[in-house]
Amino acid sequence: MSARTARVERALSPEAPTPSARARAEATAREGWLQGAAWLSDEAALVVGWLSDRVPDRLTAAVGDASADEVRVCRLGSDDGADGAPAVIVALFRKPDRRLDDAREVSVGAGPWSMEVALGDLQALVAQDLAWHAPDVRAKVLAFLLDATAGCAGSTLSVSLHRCREALRERFPGLDIDPLADRAMHVENLAGIGDRAFYIEGWSWNFGPPLARMTAVSPEGSRIDLLPTVYRYPRGDITALLAGAGRRLADDAGFVCHFEIPSPTSPADGWIIEMEDVRGAGIECAAPSVNRDPDAALSMLLGDLALERLPDETLRDGHLRPAISRLLRQKDARVRADRVVQLGEPAPSPEASIIVPLYGRIDLVEHQLAQFVHDPEIRAADLIYVLDSPEYAEALEPQAIELFRLYGVPFRLVMLNENGGFALANNIGAEHARGRALVLMNSDVLPRSPGWIGRMLAFLDATPNAGAVAPKLLYEDESIQHAGMYFAKRPGAALWTNEHHFKGMDRTLPAANVTRRVDAVTAACAMVSADSYRALGGLRSIFVRGDYEDSDLCLRLRAEGLDTWYLADVELYHLEAQSYPGELRRHAVAYNCWLHTAIWRETLEEIAGESTW
Repeated sequence: MSARTARVERALSPEAPTPSARARAEATAREGWLQGAAWLSDEAALVVGWLSDRVPDRLTAAVGDASADEVRVCRLGSDDGADGAPAVIVALFRKPDRRLDDAREVSVGAGPWSMEVALGDLQALVAQDLAWHAPDVRAKVLAFLLDATAGCAGSTLSVSLHRCREALRERFPGLDIDPLADRAMHVENLAGIGDRAFYIEGWSWNFGPPLARMTAVSPEGSRIDLLPTVYRYPRGDITALLAGAGRRLADDAGFVCHFEIPSPTSPADGWIIEMEDVRGAGIECAAPSVNRDPDAALSMLLGDLALERLPDETLRDGHLRPAISRLLRQKDARVRADRVVQLGEPAPSPEASIIVPLYGRIDLVEHQLAQFVHDPEIRAADLIYVLDSPEYAEALEPQAIELFRLYGVPFRLVMLNENGGFALANNIGAEHARGRALVLMNSDVLPRSPGWIGRMLAFLDATPNAGAVAPKLLYEDESIQHAGMYFAKRPGAALWTNEHHFKGMDRTLPAANVTRRVDAVTAACAMVSADSYRALGGLRSIFVRGDYEDSDLCLRLRAEGLDTWYLADVELYHLEAQSYPGELRRHAVAYNCWLHTAIWRETLEEIAGESTW
C-alpha cells in the first residue's frame, strides 16, 4: 500500500471524517478533496480538505460568480511522509457585489484543478473535520484562523472564532478554591483599554513544580503569556486563607498585568486564563466580563499605585504608565468641541484670550463675571469658558445667557462632548482663542483689582526670553497661595514635587514682593504667548486630571531657552481646588508626581544645583 493510499484509508477510518466515494476517487486522480465548508463571517469562508504537495498555496476560490480577494492556506502536516496533508483554507471576500450568505457552495482550485463543496454549519464542520486532530495541530489551526481573518471585523466573526476556539482548544481542569489544592487562581477584574490592550487583576498560588506559563486567552483564541511580565504583590487575605490550612506561600499571591494581544477583540465575555507548570499540569479559570468604562479603568489603575513601594518602579513603568497613557490617548482622540456659543459681541482685535475650564461646578462663572464686570480690559479680551463637564451643558447655556444680560461681559462657551481633563480643555480652548497671548485661568480664580491682564501682557512683551508669567495668588484671608513654584525632594525620597514659594505666609512678606525668575508657575493663572503655547503642543495630556501639567510646560519652555517669571505686583485670589475634591485628586497627584519625575529627573537635579533661593 502506498503512503498516499494509506493516508486516504486513514482519513476514511471511523476516527476521522469520511469523504464521499467520489471525493476519494477524485483525490486519487487529481490533487486533493474538500471535506466541508462554512461561513466564518459575511466576508470569510472556511474550507477543510486535503491537498497534494503538488498543489500550490496560491489557490483561487469563488462563491457563485463572486471571486475571493484572497485565499489563505494552512497545511496541517503529514506524519507518514505521504504526498499531501490535511489543509485548512480561508477565502476572503472583502468587497462582494452582493450578499453571499445565501450561497450553497464554494469552489476552490489551482490551475486546472478545482472542486466544489457545500457550505454548511460551522460548528459541525469544526467538530467533525478538525477536532479529531492532535492538540498541537488544533492550536495551529486556531492561530491560523486568527491570522487569516486579522483584517476582518464584526461581531459575527468574533462569535465564529469563539466557537472554533471552544471546539479546538485543549482544556485544563476547572477551579476548586481549596486551601489544600496544589494550585489555584482567580481573576477579579479585567479592564479593556482598547481592542488589543487589557489590564488584569487577580491572585494565584502554586505549590507544585515551577510555572511554565500563565496565559490569557481571548474569546476568539488570541493568546499571550503573562508570566514574563506579570507584577506580583502580597495578598494578606490569601496568606491568611492558606495559613488556616497550615500552609505558607513562598511567593506573593496577588498579580496585576497590562498586556496586549495579537488580534483585536470586542466581546465582553469568554476570556480564559490558563496556568501550567513545567510538567504540563495546569488549571484554567474564566475571567469576569471585560469592563470597558475608561473612567472606571483609570480609577482602578490609579488605585493600584498603592501596590508598589518606591524606589521600585516595575509596576508603574511596566504596567500602569502604558495602560494610563493608552487611556489618555484614546480620550484625546474622542474629545472635541461639541458646541460653541458666543454671548455678546466679541472684541474685534483682542490682545489676550482668557481660557477658563469648567469642571464639576458651573456656579463659579457668575463669581468671576461679577468681578470681571469692573475691569474694562476684560471687555477688550477674548474670554472663553470651556465646559469640561458636558452633563451640565443643558443647565449652563440658559444660565450663561442670563449672566450676559446681567453683567454685559462678552464671552464664548466651548462645550466638550465628554470630560477631557485639564490639559485637553485648555488646549481645545486655545484652538478657539483669537488673542496673541493666552491666559490659562481656573474658574475659582478672582481678580483682586482691575488691570491685571495689561500688567502681565506688558511684562511678557518687555522681557526678553519670557516664556510664561504668573501673578501672586492669595487665599481669602490674604495669605499667599502662589508666588512661583520650585522643585523639592525630601531626603531619602525618590520623587521631586513642585512646591509653592511662601505658601500660607502674609501677602506683605518682603521676599514675596519681588518680581523674579522662578522654576515654574501654576496654570491656575498664567500667561504665555499663543505662538509658544501652540509650538509646544500646549499642555500635555499625559498627566491625569490636572496636576503637574503646568510645571511640565514650564520645563519645556526652559528647554527652548525661555524663562518663567513670577510677577509680585499682580494679585488675584485663588480659592483652590473648589471643583476638584481632595480624595479624587490624591491618587492622580501621586501618579503625576511620579511621571513628572520620570520625565524630568535629570533636569530637576540640574535646577536644584543652580538654585540660589
